[in-house]
Amino acid sequence: MRNPNYSQKPTASRQLPPRRLKHTPPDPAPERAVPVQGTPSSYTSSSPAFTPARRSAAVRHNDKPLRTSASASSVTGPVNRTAAHDDAARRAVGGRSFNTPVNNDYGRLVTPDSPSPRVTRQRSDNRSSSRQMPAPAAPDNQKQKKKKSKGARKRAIWKIIRVWMAIFMLCITFGAGWLLFTPSGEQFRFMIADTLLTTRHRHWAKFIIGEKETNRRIQQYNNRFEQMGDEQANTNLIKTPAQPKNDKPLTELKEISGQGYSGYLLTIQDPKSIRVAVTNEMGMGEKVSTMVKRTGARFGINGGGFADPNWKGNGFQPIGIVYADGKLFYNGIGKNKRTQIVGFDKEGKMVAGNYTVSQMEELGVKEAVSFQPRIIVNGKGLIKNAADGWGIAPRTVIGQKEDGTVLFLVIDGRQTHSIGANLYDCQQLMLEHGAVIAANLDGGSSTVLVGEGGKLVNSPASQYGERLLPTAFLVFDHPDKAIIKNIWEGLDPTKIDPSTWKRHS
Repeated sequence: MRNPNYSQKPTASRQLPPRRLKHTPPDPAPERAVPVQGTPSSYTSSSPAFTPARRSAAVRHNDKPLRTSASASSVTGPVNRTAAHDDAARRAVGGRSFNTPVNNDYGRLVTPDSPSPRVTRQRSDNRSSSRQMPAPAAPDNQKQKKKKSKGARKRAIWKIIRVWMAIFMLCITFGAGWLLFTPSGEQFRFMIADTLLTTRHRHWAKFIIGEKETNRRIQQYNNRFEQMGDEQANTNLIKTPAQPKNDKPLTELKEISGQGYSGYLLTIQDPKSIRVAVTNEMGMGEKVSTMVKRTGARFGINGGGFADPNWKGNGFQPIGIVYADGKLFYNGIGKNKRTQIVGFDKEGKMVAGNYTVSQMEELGVKEAVSFQPRIIVNGKGLIKNAADGWGIAPRTVIGQKEDGTVLFLVIDGRQTHSIGANLYDCQQLMLEHGAVIAANLDGGSSTVLVGEGGKLVNSPASQYGERLLPTAFLVFDHPDKAIIKNIWEGLDPTKIDPSTWKRHS
């Protein structure tokens, strides 16, 4: 059945019915006149002259959308018509032009009150696209801004680098001037060179003070150490007790520290409880921790020097002499040549200085090794100042007080917690604790202090860990029961070649 409100006007071409669209009606708005091209007057939708040829399906009539007939919607085929044709047809039947958009795909008549289905669908499409479509690419001006900011950051970084390089070069320039042309700088250079002389890299000292000055410095130290060991020691200053005091423990360990160094001071009440131990394996040294564990000692420290031409640390051949339990275990100097020794006689008094083997026998030396220098004699220090302290390094020192108490001083070095100490520092520590005689032992990478059961107390500085050594000073509860075997018995020291041995862990 046809809609009575629908009247088809004769047009140049048949018009398709409007497409039904589902939309939300807009809020009511005040009616306004729409100017029409070619119409001199204004009007509103309520004017009597307003009689559109067709109504849009979107226009409500009595709050209901108008329906079209089925016969009208059955027209098929494309309609190629422009907006100009539609306006001409409407004017021919007395209708008016309402400025219908040219690109209206459905040939729909738009009134002032009618919402635009295109706009409604476009908004819906925009909302869906904002949820699903990826974010649009940044505009060219934003890319340019990013490139400019990135370039600015790079320029700022290079500017900072150039400033720091300039500061660094200035520091090097002023530092070189201070080292070369000031007294304090020269003293600092000699201290660095002396420190290198205590390491395996002693040849590097020539780059600090020159090769000629390095050789002169080494000869100067050797002559000075010889002189420091020549003064006759007065052993009567030491009063060793016939029996150890039972009210005090045999050993007492405490930590010490100073400017740039830290270490340990071990106090031994009975000097006769100290014995010299030697390696137990042919052709190779032994760790002090192994010696302590093997012999059942309470404490142990490293002993005298040894030959190590390749710096492999195998530690089998001693330098100088070795006395243990009153017997000469090793003699590398002959009968009449002097050497610096550190040890104890039969009464428990400390012996340190420059002696021949004959003089050692007269003194009744019981336990001794070779090393230098003696830093305290007859209660006075022999090192005048820190500049003569033979650089900074790990140190091992033995001293004795007037009452016979023995002091083992062990200082860590070449590490973050302790860079080491010079011999002047060690001398002052010994004097503060009452030592009347003291001497330096093999320090550096050999410095080690071991507790009961072979437990390390300090932190050795050797790259191999604890070094393999030929000798050590051990503390026993029952020294008479300690069995020390002479590993060098029957060997000719002149025929030992330590450069052919390999280090074993």
